[in-house]
Amino acid sequence: MEDEFYKKWNIPKCIATADGKHIRIFCLGRSGLLYFNYKDFFSIVLLAFVDINYKFLTIDVSSYGKKDDIITVPFVIVGDGAFRLSKYVMKPYTRSAALIDVNKFIFKYRLSRARRVAENAFALLS
Repeated sequence: MEDEFYKKWNIPKCIATADGKHIRIFCLGRSGLLYFNYKDFFSIVLLAFVDINYKFLTIDVSSYGKKDDIITVPFVIVGDGAFRLSKYVMKPYTRSAALIDVNKFIFKYRLSRARRVAENAFALLS
């Protein structure tokens, strides 16, 4: 699988992309603001890992809308800016950092192309 990501998106050691989607819900009684997200509506988070062929490898639908996208796995996963950077999660540089350094710009471009796999899988699912 990592060879396919490298051949198609020029991202080494990547085995999947990750993305999250807020699923709108009605406010649950006595939940307070746990399910109220930064987009100003109540939600639960659908988090998914997607392979190079837009196949959902695993999903989680148990997080409060207020929570960030957080994952910990022993592989390299490509995510967007909502994920925390770690040894196992790669995410794009900020726009300002990428404009300063050409190598960062190229890395951000390649990483952003690869993470679209998860976004496209969600679009196909919708």
